[in-house]
Amino acid sequence: MRSVTNITVSELVKSISTLSICPGVKPSELSSSIVHHVIPKSVDPFFVSDDDDDGSSFPHQEYWRTRGCEVLLGHGEQCCSCHQYSHKSELSKKAQQKKIAEPAHLFSPISQTAPERIKLTLQMQRLKCAELEQKLEEMKLEIQKSSVEVDHQLSQDIISILGKSDKNVTPFMNLFWQQQKKLLTRSSTGVRYHPMIIRYCLSLATKSPACYEELRKSKILVLPSQRTLKDYRNCIRPKAGFQEEVIEELKDSTNSYFDVQRYIVLLFDEMKIMSNLVFDKVTGELIGYLDLGDPDINFGTLEKVDEIASHALVFFIRGICTELKFSLAYFATNGVTSHQLMPLFWEAIGILELTCNLWVIASTSDGASPNRRFYRMHKPLDNNAEEEFCYRTINLYAPHRYIYFFSDAPHLVKTTRNCLYSSGHGSCTRYVNYII
Repeated sequence: MRSVTNITVSELVKSISTLSICPGVKPSELSSSIVHHVIPKSVDPFFVSDDDDDGSSFPHQEYWRTRGCEVLLGHGEQCCSCHQYSHKSELSKKAQQKKIAEPAHLFSPISQTAPERIKLTLQMQRLKCAELEQKLEEMKLEIQKSSVEVDHQLSQDIISILGKSDKNVTPFMNLFWQQQKKLLTRSSTGVRYHPMIIRYCLSLATKSPACYEELRKSKILVLPSQRTLKDYRNCIRPKAGFQEEVIEELKDSTNSYFDVQRYIVLLFDEMKIMSNLVFDKVTGELIGYLDLGDPDINFGTLEKVDEIASHALVFFIRGICTELKFSLAYFATNGVTSHQLMPLFWEAIGILELTCNLWVIASTSDGASPNRRFYRMHKPLDNNAEEEFCYRTINLYAPHRYIYFFSDAPHLVKTTRNCLYSSGHGSCTRYVNYII
């Protein structure tokens, strides 16, 4: 028995009389979490009402309670433990009713599935079969209406063209036709494309999305959809600046390089883009403003940070003794200046030299005035060379090597052509003398 101290019997009886008995729970099924509770009833045998007469020899009141039931309540309809059990039972009952109202899975064991669910599954399958039969009849009518008969000779010619290989057929061409033959015999769902096919389709879709879509819809070739290509293209979500994921990808691609294979050329160029703002539904950001990848560089070199970009500056890598071609980073600009280009260039050199262990020995760009001014800014780093033009600089991350500056030869030829074309008297802007 529990001991009660510091209270009189009258106060104890008065306190208990203010409490009510917890009605317990209504069990949906017997479990170890509930117990049967019986309370005897005091009944006068000479004055028994119809409510008190339950037909038993010993009048009593039965309850089902949780093991943590408080029995006596100060307020409320149920104790906390019984209320939680009732709420849980109600949710379980609703979930069971909802489950019964849904068709069963096709591979569910019949012995463990309710008959109601089996009936629903049978009805659903009958509807699907009727729909498929209707579609099949429509396809048969369409084939009879629009089909073109191909004679045996033409069929053999097509198979011969696809099956034979000539000495002029490249390995990729052979792979492409082999994959096309496999894809033509498979359904359009659940298709797995060869990695080389994905890479080739990405190249086509990047050059002309409209042409790629026209080629795909013509059914001449079996090509992946633009949605499939988007998943591969956005494996690493692009954003302005140097991304850790891109750097790790470059490290993995060049990890097996040794000795002279690590010599690379860093190219940078600026291209015109459409000035517009785009909402990124993943990050919730507006893309299209000027962005040099670093807030400090943005506020230190940009006059207006909230201005819409009109150009994109791209840093690209080419291997000297390898076939390495890799886009390192891009930046949203509005006509880059030499002072903006300086920190970005040396940050790229530091990443390549220190993080990726690639040896930069040259840098190539076009002959735009900001680029030429950028070259001249490195004259103090040319070991005080007495040359009129600055064509090299000490590599700050590898002082024993120089980085040589090269102008893009096709761009110089184009500039010379434009100067000669604009040369002359009158409305022409230049007067250039040249000797043939």
